[in-house]
Amino acid sequence: MNLIEATFILALAVIIIILLLYFAISHFAPSKVTEQQATTLILNDLLKNYPYANVTLDNVTPSIYPGSWHVLVSVVFNATSPCPAYYIYAYDYPKFGFVPTNINNYTGNCVINGFTPNKTFLFTSYPAAITRATDLHIPQVQNYISEFGYSNVSVHASFFNYTKAENKTYANVWLVNYSAAKAKYAVYVLISQLNGTLIATYNLTK
Repeated sequence: MNLIEATFILALAVIIIILLLYFAISHFAPSKVTEQQATTLILNDLLKNYPYANVTLDNVTPSIYPGSWHVLVSVVFNATSPCPAYYIYAYDYPKFGFVPTNINNYTGNCVINGFTPNKTFLFTSYPAAITRATDLHIPQVQNYISEFGYSNVSVHASFFNYTKAENKTYANVWLVNYSAAKAKYAVYVLISQLNGTLIATYNLTK
């Protein structure tokens, strides 16, 4: 075998090895997870584990871990109770799979974590607004829950940039309403978004 033949065979062998490596990488390496795939998989996993919770996607950004997504999801348990439990789960998927890299608890057991009456606090979520309205210990609310039962009272909160109550207009407020199937009326509580200050309480006939 002369030098030319040896060089040709060596070059051919290198080409074959390169082609085999390319084939292996392109066919067997895991494909990149898209943003849509990451969020769908995480939401489905949470809904499977917590079928009765309110699960909402909050935000998705590229993760600090290459090839992964940083996903924030709100999870609210007993969302329409007088004291919902509100969490935000953070994921870096697929780096850590379905294991959250951080869990923040904002409300639970009628307590708003991080809130103190003498410090500035902005109520930006409905679970916190509901908890605040209940935690104000308003006699109309407390009597309503006692009369119809905690588990029978359904609570909802809506945010308004502007709304009217008792012939006055208010800006940036939460309107929290308590209702029960057996009650002939509902109780409404209006609180400010800033610091959750009580503005008004009134009853409306159904």
